[in-house]
Amino acid sequence: MKQTTTRDSFSGNTQKYYEQFLLENKTSQLLLAKIDGVVVAGGIFIFEKEVSIYYYGASTSDTQYRNSMAPYLLQWEAITKAKSY
Repeated sequence: MKQTTTRDSFSGNTQKYYEQFLLENKTSQLLLAKIDGVVVAGGIFIFEKEVSIYYYGASTSDTQYRNSMAPYLLQWEAITKAKSY
């Protein structure tokens, strides 16, 4: 998230905030996209029967991984998961 907020010039929340968000929202999940064991994108989602929400997302600024389009695959996986509900 720090890389994303710096790269795109906006403010984010603290790590503690995101941890608390995940703990307090029982239907929330953190999904991660990895390449060779390196986390290159992540998102926090709420999955419920009728509605799913993409709350927060972030991706690496490392040019080695930026062209992988990992955030799009992560979002597609979230959509697939949401449809299963």
